[in-house]
Amino acid sequence: MNFKLALGTGVAIVAVYCVLVIGIVRKTALYEHYHRHVGIAICTVGATFLVVGYGKRRRTAQQPVTEDGEALENAPESANATQHVSLLDALYVGLMSVMLGVATVFILPIQSTPETVPVRATEPTPRPLAKPVPTNAPPPVVQPVKPVTFPAVRVQGIYFRPERPSALINRKTYFIGDQVQDAKVVAITRDTVVLEIEGQQRAYPLEK
Repeated sequence: MNFKLALGTGVAIVAVYCVLVIGIVRKTALYEHYHRHVGIAICTVGATFLVVGYGKRRRTAQQPVTEDGEALENAPESANATQHVSLLDALYVGLMSVMLGVATVFILPIQSTPETVPVRATEPTPRPLAKPVPTNAPPPVVQPVKPVTFPAVRVQGIYFRPERPSALINRKTYFIGDQVQDAKVVAITRDTVVLEIEGQQRAYPLEK
């Protein structure tokens, strides 16, 4: 096999190896933990083959001589001549092994992603139940409204001024806040006077 064919074969072998490692092998857990060790071991084996092959090539390249030290006429071709390369040659096997080992070291494994654990939503803290109201409790006592007697009032006239209105009641002038017997004047409009006793009110219209 000539040199160009051997080089193309080597490139093809490395390419196929890288495809297999990237597509299949590097996904395994074994490759993730030991790919550097395997790569270094392959490089070591390749270096051994290189040393052995180089030694063989050097010995065969030396020109044989006679017992008197003269070179043989039918000696093999010199080392500079074109040499054929065999796939089983120690130099070729060593070189390919070193290249495959380096590729194994530098092709990183796929990092395994940790499994995601579903997170449960926190359950709300139960609120304490309200104490039931006893059904036999007596109903609340409603105080009856005390009847109020308003005085007899005659509104005889109204002098309405927005700032201070006044009214003529029982022939006497009263302003807001004045007392008419037991009642209090709380409002004076243009035609009405409002009196209040203990929170209860009554309106007295202006006499016509």
